[in-house]
Amino acid sequence: MRKHMGIAAILILLTTLLILQFVIENRLSEIGFIILLVGVLLAFITAFISTKGFWRSTAFSGIGLFFIIFIFGVLSFIGVI
Repeated sequence: MRKHMGIAAILILLTTLLILQFVIENRLSEIGFIILLVGVLLAFITAFISTKGFWRSTAFSGIGLFFIIFIFGVLSFIGVI
């Protein structure tokens, strides 16, 4: 069961992003931020408890890439970049 947790983490992260994209429609309000935080945290915990392998590495890479894009988005929004 734990060997499939990496795939589950990727699916949780993609589902969270799709919910924000199509349901919230790019309005990152308080509820959108809570959905984003819970989804990313749940994906991180799921990837953390999975067994070592390709899917765990891919899940952590996807979460890391998401955080980098999020940070650059916030910095460009406030005008630093």
